[in-house]
Amino acid sequence: MPASYERKGVFAFLKDQAIRLGIPLLIYIFFLNPAIVGLVGELKGVAVDWGQLFGHYHTPGPMWFVLTLIVFELLYVGYRTLHPRSKTPTPKDFPSVAKLIVFMLTAGVVAFLIRLEYPVGKSWFGLQFGYFPLYVGMYWAGLIAARQRWLEQISLRKAKVWLAIVVVAIVAFALFCYLNRESGGSDAGGWNRLAFAYAMWEPILCVGISYFLLAVFKHWGNRPNRFFRAQSADSYLAYIVHPFFIVCGTYWV
Repeated sequence: MPASYERKGVFAFLKDQAIRLGIPLLIYIFFLNPAIVGLVGELKGVAVDWGQLFGHYHTPGPMWFVLTLIVFELLYVGYRTLHPRSKTPTPKDFPSVAKLIVFMLTAGVVAFLIRLEYPVGKSWFGLQFGYFPLYVGMYWAGLIAARQRWLEQISLRKAKVWLAIVVVAIVAFALFCYLNRESGGSDAGGWNRLAFAYAMWEPILCVGISYFLLAVFKHWGNRPNRFFRAQSADSYLAYIVHPFFIVCGTYWV
């Protein structure tokens, strides 16, 4: 994304994002989401008031991700406008283990505190703020990674270590939940050990799985490939319309 901003400039970048992100988001909110709600009613055999649906059921659904991305990119444009800098990337070393640990601890603690007020499952206009510390942190890390050339330093050897850490974390968290199943707390949020463990567990998986996947696709998928090129071209459309297939599959299978 920073490269696109540098290449196009502010106004061309915003225009491109409005077309690519803004228009599909509005179409989904005002047309596709009411259609999906109505489709669920029809499949259940419930009388559907389509006028009521198209007049009131305006939420982003799975397009919450696009809405979030628009907000992040507007903030990025605002920051770059106020703080212009050289277009030349400045390669730096990949973050040390200590820095990654600080990042994960910070994201976990902030998520735990936010979930005291916005537990997992509580949302506003499709946005679950309890998950946003990691969204913000990973977006910010991605911006830095692009400028400091972190991707060039990712290795398959270290990816295997991260995969092992992820597996251990999954087993450990499952065991922790089992041992504390009668504690009375909820991992969704609140001042309890289950919520704290869940909030601290998520960043480990997020960083570990992200590193592993980036390394795998850098090693095996970072070359011209007709299959991947075709899938990439259709991926955004598939993301937008996939709820229709999920809803129909749920009732027909």
